[in-house]
Amino acid sequence: MSNWITEAREAHQVGKPTEADSMNRLRVQAEDKAHQMRGALLWLLWHHQGASSVVGLACRRALGMGQFDRLTDSQVEDAKEWEAAGKDGVGGNDGR
Repeated sequence: MSNWITEAREAHQVGKPTEADSMNRLRVQAEDKAHQMRGALLWLLWHHQGASSVVGLACRRALGMGQFDRLTDSQVEDAKEWEAAGKDGVGGNDGR
């Protein structure tokens, strides 16, 4: 039997994560963090929408939006979701 198969079986038996498990966990964490950051940028933009707002323009650039693009209903919902997550103490805008 191949050495990597033996190692994978032993790791599984003793509860050690395999490299694939670790990579998958990191991928999920990165996707979650990207979703949180997008929500934060949308929340900031929602509150600084003016086409000449320095904050709004930076958020638009980071989100790949044009200077005069409107927030979609979905983007506003994502901003509200991020804000609500902070009020629960889980993430988002927790007042700090």
